[in-house]
Amino acid sequence: MKNRIDLSQSVLVTSCHQTLSTIKKVIGAQIPIVITLSAPTDLAIKNADLFGITLVGFSRDQQFNLYCHHWRILASAG
Repeated sequence: MKNRIDLSQSVLVTSCHQTLSTIKKVIGAQIPIVITLSAPTDLAIKNADLFGITLVGFSRDQQFNLYCHHWRILASAG
Protein backbone atom coordinates (compact mmCIF):
# COMPACT_ATOMS: atom_id res chain seq x y z
CA MET A 1 0.00 0.00 0.00
CA LYS A 2 1.36 3.38 -0.97
CA ASN A 3 0.02 5.48 1.93
CA ARG A 4 0.19 2.86 4.66
CA ILE A 5 -0.09 4.16 8.25
CA ASP A 6 2.68 2.96 10.58
CA LEU A 7 1.00 1.20 13.52
CA SER A 8 4.18 -0.36 14.91
CA GLN A 9 4.10 1.99 17.92
CA SER A 10 0.37 1.51 18.58
CA VAL A 11 -1.74 -0.44 21.06
CA LEU A 12 -5.02 -2.07 20.04
CA VAL A 13 -7.63 -1.96 22.83
CA THR A 14 -10.86 -3.94 22.34
CA SER A 15 -13.76 -5.30 24.32
CA CYS A 16 -14.23 -8.43 22.20
CA HIS A 17 -12.71 -11.90 22.32
CA GLN A 18 -9.35 -12.09 20.59
CA THR A 19 -9.53 -14.82 17.97
CA LEU A 20 -7.01 -16.12 15.48
CA SER A 21 -8.71 -13.99 12.82
CA THR A 22 -8.20 -10.82 14.84
CA ILE A 23 -4.59 -11.67 15.67
CA LYS A 24 -3.85 -12.29 11.98
CA LYS A 25 -5.03 -8.74 11.24
CA VAL A 26 -2.89 -7.42 14.10
CA ILE A 27 0.12 -9.28 12.68
CA GLY A 28 -0.51 -7.75 9.24
CA ALA A 29 -0.85 -4.27 10.72
CA GLN A 30 2.30 -4.79 12.83
CA ILE A 31 0.60 -3.70 16.06
CA PRO A 32 2.83 -4.89 18.93
CA ILE A 33 0.36 -4.83 21.86
CA VAL A 34 -3.26 -6.01 22.11
CA ILE A 35 -5.35 -5.38 25.23
CA THR A 36 -8.85 -6.77 25.57
CA LEU A 37 -11.54 -6.89 28.23
CA SER A 38 -12.39 -10.45 27.21
CA ALA A 39 -10.60 -13.76 26.80
CA PRO A 40 -8.30 -14.64 23.92
CA THR A 41 -8.61 -18.06 22.29
CA ASP A 42 -5.79 -20.61 22.57
CA LEU A 43 -4.91 -20.13 18.90
CA ALA A 44 -4.82 -16.36 19.35
CA ILE A 45 -2.39 -16.75 22.25
CA LYS A 46 -0.15 -19.17 20.32
CA ASN A 47 0.00 -16.93 17.25
CA ALA A 48 0.53 -13.76 19.26
CA ASP A 49 3.45 -15.48 20.97
CA LEU A 50 4.84 -16.81 17.69
CA PHE A 51 4.74 -13.37 16.02
CA GLY A 52 6.00 -11.33 18.99
CA ILE A 53 2.75 -9.66 20.00
CA THR A 54 2.12 -8.77 23.63
CA LEU A 55 -1.35 -10.05 24.48
CA VAL A 56 -3.28 -8.86 27.53
CA GLY A 57 -6.72 -10.24 28.39
CA PHE A 58 -9.38 -9.75 31.04
CA SER A 59 -8.19 -6.18 31.51
CA ARG A 60 -10.39 -4.60 34.18
CA ASP A 61 -9.65 -1.95 36.79
CA GLN A 62 -6.05 -2.61 37.80
CA GLN A 63 -6.01 -6.34 37.03
CA PHE A 64 -5.27 -8.25 33.84
CA ASN A 65 -3.86 -11.50 32.47
CA LEU A 66 -0.63 -11.17 30.51
CA TYR A 67 -0.26 -14.06 28.04
CA CYS A 68 2.95 -13.44 26.09
CA HIS A 69 5.83 -11.03 25.55
CA HIS A 70 5.64 -9.61 29.06
CA TRP A 71 8.63 -7.31 28.59
CA ARG A 72 6.54 -4.58 26.95
CA ILE A 73 4.34 -4.10 30.02
CA LEU A 74 5.70 -2.23 33.04
CA ALA A 75 4.05 -2.72 36.41
CA SER A 76 3.89 0.08 38.93
CA ALA A 77 4.18 -0.55 42.65
CA GLY A 78 1.24 0.46 44.79
